[in-house]
Amino acid sequence: MGDKLSNDIPQSNVTPESYLSDVQNSVNQLTCFREITEPEILGLLQELVASKASGIDGISAKILKIAAPAITPSIVSNFNQSIAT
Repeated sequence: MGDKLSNDIPQSNVTPESYLSDVQNSVNQLTCFREITEPEILGLLQELVASKASGIDGISAKILKIAAPAITPSIVSNFNQSIAT
């Protein structure tokens, strides 16, 4: 049965390694982050809808909007340090 099955599989010139290069390219694209800036994060925090429910952390959008100027530098620094290492 094994011989018959192996004879039914079409021959291919594609090597297994060729699939790995495609995967590596995809991984490189997914992990290519750029540094973020304070104006970007401040803008995103200000766009939050204050009437929406809190997330899993329990911090309301209203509080995030109020605290945005104070927390933005830390968010930016932490994110940028994370992607740099």
